[in-house]
Amino acid sequence: MLRKDKSVLVVDDDEDVLIVLEWALENEGYSTTTAWSGQEGLNLLRSKRFDLVLVDEHLPDLGWRAILGELRRKGVKTPVMIMQATAPKSDEVDQYASSGICGWVRKQMPREVTEAVDKCFESSASTRVCA
Repeated sequence: MLRKDKSVLVVDDDEDVLIVLEWALENEGYSTTTAWSGQEGLNLLRSKRFDLVLVDEHLPDLGWRAILGELRRKGVKTPVMIMQATAPKSDEVDQYASSGICGWVRKQMPREVTEAVDKCFESSASTRVCA
């Protein structure tokens, strides 16, 4: 299935993560843009539309809450997915769900990331919510 019509923004401060995920997503046919910081991610979101944002849970400058908040203030419904090094605790999952995050994924597992992105786009075709 050709996915070039879907664009993904990946925001992480780890160069290795950005390189691997950009390669994995591009290999699956997604148009992928990377950002090294939360601020760079916000700047990109102000100038371009993305179909999905993957953001590291722990960025040194701006976190996922700031990115999600900026999108929602502008009325943009772009799904945001959290990337973590480990599985989140149950209270974190609850916090993500209540704040409008569409899901989470372990960023060290490129195959899991691409599968989560696929699932998000498949479910969002009708509901605009990632699971």
